[in-house]
Amino acid sequence: MLASMDSLDLVSPCLFNHKNKNFLVKDKLRPADLDALQHFEIRPTDIFLVTYPKSGQLFSIHVRATLLPLFYIKH
Repeated sequence: MLASMDSLDLVSPCLFNHKNKNFLVKDKLRPADLDALQHFEIRPTDIFLVTYPKSGQLFSIHVRATLLPLFYIKH
């Protein structure tokens, strides 16, 4: 459930503060979501696909969409 604007510690109309860090209000992340990330566990089988801005992000999304089903095919 998204926190209401009233419950955010607004630094400006565009930023809110959580644990001495500023975050954009327009993003969907809220304090409860940020707290949950502290307990996020990365598994050895996790794969991260990271691109630089303006460097073929749509191409990398296409590659991921093409390859992802291959990991779920049962042999």
